[in-house]
Amino acid sequence: MSVSKSELDDIKQQHIDFQDLVLECNHDELGQCAKLLAMYVSIYKQQYGELPLDSLSLMADTPSINQELSKVIQEAIEEASTILRLVRGEQRQQQNSFYYSPSENSIN
Repeated sequence: MSVSKSELDDIKQQHIDFQDLVLECNHDELGQCAKLLAMYVSIYKQQYGELPLDSLSLMADTPSINQELSKVIQEAIEEASTILRLVRGEQRQQQNSFYYSPSENSIN
């Protein structure tokens, strides 16, 4: 079953939003995000076995998007975005950025 133009537009917008998020991050945040995503994959592999990397390569090289691939892409971008937002939130909290700091009586 083919994917609708609307769904393709949603994927494109999701991708643009993720790219914007990546551009706002520093190397430490991106590195931490990569580590957490790798842990996520490792936990999956421990529970369910090896990931079928051959089929992943085939999906990545497929010129057309079907329903299954569309769902995988959307969920993958959402997972990466969620982890990156989590890392950025923790980094800001550690740096007291945009958080109330009682010792300084100010909001950074």
